[in-house]
Amino acid sequence: MKKILVAATVMALFGAVQAQTVSGTMRYDMTKVEDTALATGIAKSEIVFGASEDLGNGMSLTARMGLNGAASGETVAGTDATIAISGGFGTVTVGQLEIGNGIIDRAYAGAPVIGTDGTVLAAAADKDMIKYALPAIGGFTVAVSGTRDVDATTSHAYTLGVSGAVAGIDTGVDYTESTGRVRVSASAEVMGLTVGAGWSGRETDTADSRAVGVSMPIGALTVGATRSSGDGSANEFGASYALSKRTSVAYAYQTVSDNATSANNVYTSRVRLQHTF
Repeated sequence: MKKILVAATVMALFGAVQAQTVSGTMRYDMTKVEDTALATGIAKSEIVFGASEDLGNGMSLTARMGLNGAASGETVAGTDATIAISGGFGTVTVGQLEIGNGIIDRAYAGAPVIGTDGTVLAAAADKDMIKYALPAIGGFTVAVSGTRDVDATTSHAYTLGVSGAVAGIDTGVDYTESTGRVRVSASAEVMGLTVGAGWSGRETDTADSRAVGVSMPIGALTVGATRSSGDGSANEFGASYALSKRTSVAYAYQTVSDNATSANNVYTSRVRLQHTF
């Protein structure tokens, strides 16, 4: 019965937004963690609905929502759901979404690795968010956001951030007032390579963390490596081969040491087949 209700909901949503956008991602992983059996299965089965509307007077609205866990035997759960209103004043965004580790995107430089958020580096977290971004000036955007745990009644934690490109370097800096955390990250193209670095620190009872990465495309193949330090350290490398514009196969290897949780101090290797639509 539950599967019938989920299917009916998805079809209703599709019918409502089919004039707009429907996209998704399918991932199948084979993962081997040191001293454990090989694990296989669908790692992601997400469908995302998007819609937009012209509100007049130079304003527009965009909305998106996602569902993950559509594979047999899985539990369907909501993913990011946001509404944004844009105009000459800038953009106001509200919603519930997974907020990732703030330095990884630039610091990992697009390297096709597993990632250490949640082990060596701070983990991603589901948050209720309200954000205001000023119109871009000279390629830079200033934004202030308030976040708190989903469905919580506690006060928001406010973050002020600036991001943009200077001299060909993509940069980002932000400050969170509730914890005193400062994050800085940057990435750039250098002689056919993408290189990145990031630092997060000054947060109460949390170790300063750092990450560096490099990646390089070789035709349809992209190779890369990263090093992260915070709660212990990790070295990673990976390679991804594009079978088409929307399908890829990848291999990644990770080793973690000196983590406070001894079970995390292992090597992990993963093969992934991914298709987007």
